[in-house]
Amino acid sequence: MKHAIALTFDNNLSANIRQLWDKFESHSIGYTPHKYKEPPHIKFSITDNADIDTITNLINNLSISDISLHLVPFGIFPSNDNMIFFYAKLVDEVHQSHIYLYQLLDNNKIQYDNFYSPNSVVFHCTIAFKIPDKELYNAISILKDYPSLLVGKADKLILYDYSSSQIIYERQL
Repeated sequence: MKHAIALTFDNNLSANIRQLWDKFESHSIGYTPHKYKEPPHIKFSITDNADIDTITNLINNLSISDISLHLVPFGIFPSNDNMIFFYAKLVDEVHQSHIYLYQLLDNNKIQYDNFYSPNSVVFHCTIAFKIPDKELYNAISILKDYPSLLVGKADKLILYDYSSSQIIYERQL
């Protein structure tokens, strides 16, 4: 079973992202994480077949005091699942916590998706995915009417079941 560790956002930033998700849904362009009942977030890791107690202990070992972040409409991951995302500019302390998390995962011999590992990750907040090629222009047009920078804070570290999006554990930051 796969689990994800993610940073969720404060109420204002979450409301801004949800408003954008609503816009994509109202135009029937792709899918949003809202469809899968996920909160607005930045994924830190996806683990495979890890013990829940071990992962919650790892989450509790992460120390993050500066939780400010900036989201910038940044780009597209082109593929069969075309995805539009906001790039997440995180403070150095969050980057260091991310690196530390992967050291803990390695030390505990927990398998993970390399896409989210420190040397590979593009920290991002998914806006929409599975966007048909013919709808990409319309998707980008929606972003033109949206602020070019969203500023806020992370509020929690969460652990959730990757297949059901059910939150298993959360820790207030």
